[in-house]
Amino acid sequence: ARAYPGSNGLIGRSTFPRLRDTIMKEFKKWCPPDWIKAFPQSENSSKTCTLINCSEINFRYVQQKGKTDETGDTKSNLLSATYDYVTIDQVEDPEITHKDFLDLMGRLRGNTKLDPNFRSDILGDMALQLTGPRWMMLSLNPTRNWAYKKLIRPMHDHREGRFHDDLLCLRDGAGVVVKDKDGKVIPLVDLIEGSTYANAENLGIDFIQGLESTYTGQMRKRFLMGEWAAYEGLIYPEYSPAVHLIPHNDVVRHFNQTLEMCKKVTVLEAFDFGIAAASCYMFAFVDMWGNVIVVDGFYDAGATIDSMIQRIRAIRFKYLGKEEYQGASILADPNLFRRSAGSLNVVGTTVADIFYNDGKGVTMVRGANNIIHGIAKVSSYLYLHKGHHNPFNNDTPAPFMYFSDKCMFIDEEMQEYMWHKDNAGDQEDRPIDRKDHAMDALKYLVTYRPQVSEIKATPADHIPTYLRGWA
Repeated sequence: ARAYPGSNGLIGRSTFPRLRDTIMKEFKKWCPPDWIKAFPQSENSSKTCTLINCSEINFRYVQQKGKTDETGDTKSNLLSATYDYVTIDQVEDPEITHKDFLDLMGRLRGNTKLDPNFRSDILGDMALQLTGPRWMMLSLNPTRNWAYKKLIRPMHDHREGRFHDDLLCLRDGAGVVVKDKDGKVIPLVDLIEGSTYANAENLGIDFIQGLESTYTGQMRKRFLMGEWAAYEGLIYPEYSPAVHLIPHNDVVRHFNQTLEMCKKVTVLEAFDFGIAAASCYMFAFVDMWGNVIVVDGFYDAGATIDSMIQRIRAIRFKYLGKEEYQGASILADPNLFRRSAGSLNVVGTTVADIFYNDGKGVTMVRGANNIIHGIAKVSSYLYLHKGHHNPFNNDTPAPFMYFSDKCMFIDEEMQEYMWHKDNAGDQEDRPIDRKDHAMDALKYLVTYRPQVSEIKATPADHIPTYLRGWA
């Protein structure tokens, strides 16, 4: 507001009581009084602070109160203004949605000029645009909400060298990602993370001591240490993208090396069928050390059976190149073998029969349907075992299960797969039955795999030339 005289900015929270009781009070503590020209705050006032340089800072709430437009979509309360910058505090509040974020992005069209005499040291090393600055600043506690999925997680992936489709980055008019001269994407978002200790100067030692004395487990990790991945109720807390998610090219290279080194490679396939919901297919293999590695697959809602058969065959041929392999069997949901009219309106024919189609399609066999047993087995493969080495970087301890980063649908479900809670908030031994198609397919995938404790390395048929230096 000081850098852009006459600018129009927004500071918001989800509801008016939260706005009034928290951020407005903090603003009055932090903003020097001699900067302020007027700041009416009565019940019926505008709640707009005007600075001596004629900049206006509007304090507003974001909650949409059910207003809808002619299409039935909820309309934002903030769509009647143009802003040079926007600050929203605690976007984990349930009243703030991804649509609010998108709506506000459409209001960041301010063009106020930068004061050429502004002291840049006030903002440190931050680069200020000549107009605007058209910044949106969001703050939140570690929470698995839309902000994590759409903004934070994609940025984490970017920092680890993986591209996420939701990354807010420079794109052209057709939505195609623009890259710099080094072939790297250009993020339009930055992420600043810190624990409670980073703000110790403003909190007081007794406050932090109180948190240290009372917060345990998930609460301690999230609200004291600022960790995003610590969530109570996750079914697979062992899962970590940094460990289990592998660049696709590395997975394919390891698969080809395994094909060359072993007399016979175990290929695993799994399928979870949906009509309105998504269908999920996985193509995986078992390497010589007993690791289950998912190479490829698809996750699609509304696809026809014929189209899925063609996609399955195409994936098989891509990695194996063997027409005779088309007769192999896919571990699938046992419900596909029930004989009923069902939604497919074919009396006495199972979904598995339709996929088989007199040998012209693909063969399905029943996968294990015991949910708890399947979860326990997958967990054991995801767990980091002492003495076991990661086949991609030789790290130990290491899991017995990995996924190509081409299969991001597995990663997304892993981080949302939660135990169901009863009315008292206690966890029950059953998952929340929502968006779990990849998780179901993963359980089918390990149906006939041994327990981790029983895994034995498979001897190589021979040592290829490119590996003889290791012998």
